[in-house]
Amino acid sequence: LLAGTQYREHFVGAHDAVALAVQNGHAQAGGLSKPIFEALVQRGMIDPNKVKVLAESKPFPQYPWTMRSNLKPELKAKI
Repeated sequence: LLAGTQYREHFVGAHDAVALAVQNGHAQAGGLSKPIFEALVQRGMIDPNKVKVLAESKPFPQYPWTMRSNLKPELKAKI
């Protein structure tokens, strides 16, 4: 598929909002973090009978942080 030809991207802002949008019929599909999805199911916010997992990607590093290489060492240590 070419971007925008068979679907329209919509950014809803947060992983839980993606899951809720799909569950409530406001989106046909969405992508979100598996641990967050599982927590939403466990907390009863998402009914696993109302959504279907289509695919899972390989694991990605969790929330990486980056900084400029030329920062002072003291500042790097604080960050």
